[in-house]
Amino acid sequence: MEGNDWLRVRGVGRERLGRYLAEFLEESGYAVSEMEEPVGLTPSFKVSATLKHPHHAIPAVLSALAVRFLPTSGGCQAVWESPVTPIEGPDRARAERFVAEILARLDQRVATETRGTSRLVRERPGVPPFLPSAGKEALGNARP
Repeated sequence: MEGNDWLRVRGVGRERLGRYLAEFLEESGYAVSEMEEPVGLTPSFKVSATLKHPHHAIPAVLSALAVRFLPTSGGCQAVWESPVTPIEGPDRARAERFVAEILARLDQRVATETRGTSRLVRERPGVPPFLPSAGKEALGNARP
């Protein structure tokens, strides 16, 4: 799972960050399920979502997605589980834009809910595995 490490957050637990993502996905037209699902001895919170109706701003490859949230010391880590197939061509820009929207929403929620004491951490920038190479530099170094 380490290879799909997407982002880390300081000061916010796995369930809370997972619920922030779930809320955004529901607003975006996804049917969302949230569940506690341990990985070995490590507790985790998993958010799975399926797009209810096709949407022009969301590429078909993102019609179903899953993100797992694991605890870290002082926060949590988001691990992108699916999709993992690289996106190329015209759908790539829409996928990058959607991921940027997710990051912006999470960043906003984390900052406002905790009065600025918590934050998204990008010490080791990562992007979902469906946006390899060119997207890593663009999304990993940019603030949402």
